[in-house]
Amino acid sequence: MSERLSDRQRSLFAASVAAAERSHRDLDEAALRPAGPGDVFVLSTTARWPIEWVLLDQPRPDGPFLAVPGDSHPLLGAGDLAAATSAGRLHLRTRAAVWLDPARLEPERRVALLQPSDLERARQEMAAISRAADAADTALAQPGDDSGYRRWLRETIEPARAAVGRLTAVPSAPLAAPRPVRGSSLWKLAAAALLLLSLGLTGWAVLATRQSAQLAERQRELEGERRSGAAQLVRAQAEVRTLREAASRTAGAPAGAPLLNLPVAVLLPDERLRAGTEPALRVDGPLLVLVLKVAPSDAADSYRVELSRAGELKPLWSGGGLHRSSQGAVQLALPSRLTPPGGYQIALDSEGLGGLKRVATYRLEVGGGLR
Repeated sequence: MSERLSDRQRSLFAASVAAAERSHRDLDEAALRPAGPGDVFVLSTTARWPIEWVLLDQPRPDGPFLAVPGDSHPLLGAGDLAAATSAGRLHLRTRAAVWLDPARLEPERRVALLQPSDLERARQEMAAISRAADAADTALAQPGDDSGYRRWLRETIEPARAAVGRLTAVPSAPLAAPRPVRGSSLWKLAAAALLLLSLGLTGWAVLATRQSAQLAERQRELEGERRSGAAQLVRAQAEVRTLREAASRTAGAPAGAPLLNLPVAVLLPDERLRAGTEPALRVDGPLLVLVLKVAPSDAADSYRVELSRAGELKPLWSGGGLHRSSQGAVQLALPSRLTPPGGYQIALDSEGLGGLKRVATYRLEVGGGLR
């Protein structure tokens, strides 16, 4: 099987290189700014657990951040949200929210940015939870729960939440509404007169407050647009690295020359190449071509692929916008650096208005080869 880069692909490659250079500059600038809503951090205190912390809000300047844990565990429960970040998808456990002291957020541990639309969804979910009478200080999972999802909450989310709780800076409780003080009718009349006088003096302040709120909302919209652009550049950077490596391996070949003898893996759902039944695939070139067979009943407009190590939840790479060919397969070429010898699992999801839906999983074993 042979492949070659078309003129359009080479044009896209050049544009991606330029985007990556801009991404580097934007990321350097982001490293200098303080933490803000939408940032995703890894905390040294919870590094033993495979979770990250997503900042949702900061009610007071220089005050604590409202944050929720995010992870790649595939199951979702009540209040959980599937969200997109610049480094991949996360499942936000909004019922495990905590308050984080800004001093605990180390700039070098900022690992991603949350998409602005998902940040707004998470805030709305937190507002709904706060309105529930039984939301506060309840255990996420009880000791007797044995499901995989409950065990994940009990053994990972709850301990990490408790560890962060020891570093939490909880804001002071809101002041209760003052109770009316009983007094004479004279005092009541005086209070009413003062209220009427103050209405005229404060009318202009109300208008100014509304204008300030409108300006603040516009600033938040501009900040969301800037973060969305930064997230897109980060994703483009990862794709550029893949294309750049492929180009560097073929730099000595004339323009338009075919890539010969590419290793190809044709996989059926849940199929695995094993030594003894099938020899382990050897990846000797710059690219590994995957051909994922899809049943006609699972046809969709587009698909998303996640590649991860066997037995691990966090993907090594993920990407969407793939289409099913007329031969009933989804095809993609991966740089060989992503698939050193070892076992891998590949998840294929359909993309639609209802979100992602798991279509099939595939297994692959890569043997030793010339790298």
